[in-house]
Amino acid sequence: MGARIGWRFHQRAVMLHIGFEAYVAKARVLAILPNKGSGARRLARASDPIDMTRGRACKSLIVLDTGAIVRSPLTSVVLVSRWQA
Repeated sequence: MGARIGWRFHQRAVMLHIGFEAYVAKARVLAILPNKGSGARRLARASDPIDMTRGRACKSLIVLDTGAIVRSPLTSVVLVSRWQA
């Protein structure tokens, strides 16, 4: 039983850089949405998003499996290209 304690710590956490020295775990990301449409804006207003823009304009929203929404100053195209790299 002792070997199973902390088994998750042995997995490598692959992080996605979302701007301004902020990172999210790739395994937690469900969706990356551009902040252009009214649906994305309604989603951000309905929840309490985690703001990682440092006062800049929000260009994309990242939906996590925990239900959290993260606002990013980078476009969704840049985030997807970083995801694939």
